[in-house]
Amino acid sequence: MTTRTTIWTLTTRLALFEQLVERFGPYATWEMAKCPSKKRRSEYQKFLATFASAVGAKSWKAVDHQISFVFPVRDGRTHYQPRTLARTTAFNLTAAYYSGFIAPDEFPALLIARDQDGASETTE
Repeated sequence: MTTRTTIWTLTTRLALFEQLVERFGPYATWEMAKCPSKKRRSEYQKFLATFASAVGAKSWKAVDHQISFVFPVRDGRTHYQPRTLARTTAFNLTAAYYSGFIAPDEFPALLIARDQDGASETTE
């Protein structure tokens, strides 16, 4: 029987967000929505590539994708995710919070998991 190795464990996610805070600061200090600043974009992408290589992710974009699950928290908006990604969203928000990347007031006001048919389940 073949087993699939999980790259994105909670430990890996915590390490990612802890390193982000150490190198680029908490998300609230970032000048841009999806990277620390225009000036540091290249440095940020190199960090993502190095982290991807260290954990066995396919590319820097795979690491960036994991981080993107916490980006919509700005402005306290409702956070919509397909039901299949709700677990990833919850784990990434947890790791981001415990590492100091985001603060409690930066969590979405409402998390809605949707099925492909549009049915929703809410969590406040």
